[in-house]
Formats: sequence, structure tokens, C-alpha cells
Amino acid sequence: MDYLFADNPSTVFGDLAPAIEQLRSNIRREMSASLFFYVPSRQAEFYAQKELFGAAVNAKFPSIQFDMVEAGNCYAMGGEPRACST
Repeated sequence: MDYLFADNPSTVFGDLAPAIEQLRSNIRREMSASLFFYVPSRQAEFYAQKELFGAAVNAKFPSIQFDMVEAGNCYAMGGEPRACST
């Protein structure tokens, strides 16, 4: 953007409009290549939680570790664990 002000320090909004539009276009294009999820802060603690029910439960039931993490992820994303499938 320095090039906009190099010759004339009194650049007006009309001169900035094309640069702003280009920036908006670039941001939109780059963001469209990704998928974003909103996780409410009160539920974020459940996402990717390896010890969702505590270390004792993990030790007692090691074979369901994956399912426990997925249940936490499902809940964090706003779903009911019983309704989510992996």
C-alpha cells in the first residue's frame, strides 16, 4: 500500500478503493478454500479431550478411548453424542 502514498500523501478514499477491493477479494478467495466451525466457548473444553471422563476411566476402558474423544468432539460441535456417527 506504500505505493499509493509515494507520490501524493493526500490520497483520497477513491484512490484506495481498488486496493481495498483487491484485498477483500483475496481474503474471500483464500477463506473459501477452508472450512471454519464455530465452537461455543463453554463447549470448547470438550473438543479433542483425551481424558474426557478422567484418567481413571481411560485406564479402566482403554478400548473406547477413540469413541470418548469423538463423543467430546461431537458435543463440542453442538451435537448430541448419541446422534453423532464416526
